[in-house]
Amino acid sequence: MVMQLSKAVESEAERRKWTSIRVRRETVEMLRELGKKGETYDDVIRRLLNRVRRRRRS
Repeated sequence: MVMQLSKAVESEAERRKWTSIRVRRETVEMLRELGKKGETYDDVIRRLLNRVRRRRRS
């Protein structure tokens, strides 16, 4: 019983780390084109945001 409760709490904590955003299908296609094999949309977006941050610093 304690193990089940612990897993439920972990599951809830993990779920809170994620959200969903609405994007146009065209945007999804653009992300898909920019993505590398094995990357999630989150990976692609973060990579692009990091690139923007680096350019702003220079």
